[in-house]
Amino acid sequence: MDISCHINNEIHHNLENSCSNEVEEIVRESIRSEIRRNLCGDLQTHKHSDDNYYCIFHLPNKDKNIEEFRKASGKVITKIQNQIKQLNDLTDVKKESEKAKIKYDFRYVRFPCVFGLGNTVEIEADFSHATFFNDAYFMKTEFLGYANFDSVSFHKLAYFIFAKFNADAYFFSTKFLGKANFKYTFFSNGKFTKAMFSEIADFESSEFVRHANFIEAIFVKEANFKQSKLFIANFRDAEFSNIVNFESAEFLNFVIFRGNNRNFVFNENAVLNLQNAMIEKPEKISFHTVRLEPSWFVDIDARKFVFTICHWQYSDNEKIKLATELQKLRSQNIENPHKHLTKTCWQLADNHEESKSYTTASDFRKFAQESYRQEDKNKVKVWSLQWWYWLSSNYGESPLKAAVVLGIIIMIYAIGYYSADFKISDIQVHLSFSQAILQSLATATFQNIEHIKPNSNTGVFLMVSEKIIVPLQAALLALAIRRKFMR
Repeated sequence: MDISCHINNEIHHNLENSCSNEVEEIVRESIRSEIRRNLCGDLQTHKHSDDNYYCIFHLPNKDKNIEEFRKASGKVITKIQNQIKQLNDLTDVKKESEKAKIKYDFRYVRFPCVFGLGNTVEIEADFSHATFFNDAYFMKTEFLGYANFDSVSFHKLAYFIFAKFNADAYFFSTKFLGKANFKYTFFSNGKFTKAMFSEIADFESSEFVRHANFIEAIFVKEANFKQSKLFIANFRDAEFSNIVNFESAEFLNFVIFRGNNRNFVFNENAVLNLQNAMIEKPEKISFHTVRLEPSWFVDIDARKFVFTICHWQYSDNEKIKLATELQKLRSQNIENPHKHLTKTCWQLADNHEESKSYTTASDFRKFAQESYRQEDKNKVKVWSLQWWYWLSSNYGESPLKAAVVLGIIIMIYAIGYYSADFKISDIQVHLSFSQAILQSLATATFQNIEHIKPNSNTGVFLMVSEKIIVPLQAALLALAIRRKFMR
């Protein structure tokens, strides 16, 4: 009877999918043999309910014998450390060659208790497909070689605070079911492609020297990158469902947020915080096919960011509302929310104007003007120039409103002329309404009807004031039409 460790019947490998079943099985068995040689050794096997035999490392039971596990893992670690010490007697070239053959091989291991590797890991550490049922404790651990945590399941706390990854750190398809704590962690190259963070993902004050790769990563709770340092960060097709905090972070090069028609990256409850972030090359910060809100760009200069096919909206295609944006800023305890939002919207308007996205630029100009108007209660009053600018043309953005107001002004003056005294061929008369409309149109276009003259101060005042007000409104109409054609 074969009582060697069964390990796992779904061993993964990197061959092309087109290879034959026979080749696949050969590769799987080769991996099993390697794991047995590196880890299982002559360990006692235990029969499982599935009728297979497993060593204490690979036994699927969550409640396996912890003392036996600790004793076995301690023995393996001591063995590897002794092998590393033996390398000191070799030449540098031979040492590196032999060192490459040694690694901490914990693939497919089920860890029932708290586990860590100490302060320094000099060789490759491979935990791929392992399961940590208890806390994974790698505080202040320095990984000098590759650290492979691909497809690992962390059921509780993954504790990497102050850890240091000097080579590539792989967390491909890793599941963090508990809190992922990477505060103050150093990454030479951090790869979290398709990782899932079910609880808080805390990367506060972490540093990514080369790449921070979060392609297709899923963040269910808060993603905290406060005061982190990122050289190249890629969040393509990632999913954020809560706070995404980059407050006071440093962006040194490319930072990419790119979604698709099914995933706009920032989901319904997502809130992006870029306040006081230090951006060395703002033209390399790009947002493509993502959902965004203006309040997310407060206290950051977004004029050089790259926005491509962005959806400025709330969930369910609901349009951005000024009152909602202001309320969100207040909920973040931001003082003078109107002033902050006004500045932000002007910057976003400049950005989209420069990139020839005139319709979006127009929307941001209206938001900026309206926020500015509401900032001071006096600006809402009828004696405020800002109020008249809004009333007359919606801040120069609405040709229809400007044309309607122009028509109303001409009609008001026509009513005035209808009530005032005029002379027709030196005979004092009251104009008929049709004559009053004609007089108003003539005055508005700086034309004179020779046989019709005002016969009172009221008539003279009306004609003078119309020659001032109508051209101003006509200019606003021309501005609105120009912007309409630009859009």
